[in-house]
Amino acid sequence: MAVKTTIGTLVPNSNWLVENVPSPPVSRLLIEYLPTLPVGNTVGGKVLPPPKTTMEVIKKAVTIRNRIAHIGAKAPSDDTLDEILDAIQDTLWLLDYYCGHAWAYEHISNTTRQELES
Repeated sequence: MAVKTTIGTLVPNSNWLVENVPSPPVSRLLIEYLPTLPVGNTVGGKVLPPPKTTMEVIKKAVTIRNRIAHIGAKAPSDDTLDEILDAIQDTLWLLDYYCGHAWAYEHISNTTRQELES
């Protein structure tokens, strides 16, 4: 999981805990814990979670994944899948940016960057 990898990168002494202890849901990690981490780059001097619209899509993706895995629900539509993959991609670029890769910020979609910067 990219969020756990990011935590392990930014807080090296946490690797054992990150790898061996069950973690909270990914949405809680991104919203509540990510902003507390010592990052390599900030957005306007702050460590922000992914924007609300991105987080809503990520939460929807988790729900869809759970329904597929646990009750055999059908796969999402192509449009929904594209929306989910875009949100995940922006989140991964943001995590790379926070890990010190300044160039990663330019790969975040314009919409997500505007939401982060507003």
